[in-house]
Amino acid sequence: MTDFLVQESGHWKQLLLLKQVLYTHTNILTWTKCFLSFGVRSQQQELEQNPQSLSIAQGALASFNCTYSTASQNFMWYRQYAGKGPELVMSIYASGEKVEGRFTAQLSTAGRYVSLLIRDSQLRDSATYLCALSTQHSPDTCSLYPNPLGTQKCGALTLQGAGFLCDIHGN
Repeated sequence: MTDFLVQESGHWKQLLLLKQVLYTHTNILTWTKCFLSFGVRSQQQELEQNPQSLSIAQGALASFNCTYSTASQNFMWYRQYAGKGPELVMSIYASGEKVEGRFTAQLSTAGRYVSLLIRDSQLRDSATYLCALSTQHSPDTCSLYPNPLGTQKCGALTLQGAGFLCDIHGN
């Protein structure tokens, strides 16, 4: 299990993460997911992903989808290469579509889903993808850090993370 601390302008806040793994084996990009959810004061907030796995050929469209059960409209997509820290791919804060190069984020507040599309997928796109949501809008100051303590801290709250650990094996 991977836990993360999020710091915004010197204050800790909550991020919900959905880990989605895109990896390469013999020029085929394969995607699977991990689910990680944090509860706040007995209020459960969730991100979920379907389907659980998807295989695509290099050059095809990769599509990552998260559904959510919160009132949040502030979503970020992170990418994490093996052995490296997470990096922000893009964020979206209003319903609609946002395009940056080969990457497109789509948000539907009515449908309660957020998607990341990667056109013309390349081997270099092989990474772990994290769908994150925040209850506060702060596009320039949100950072994601690995949490060595194994807990999620949110202001005065300390939250325990729970979820599934994904083990990916090649043939």
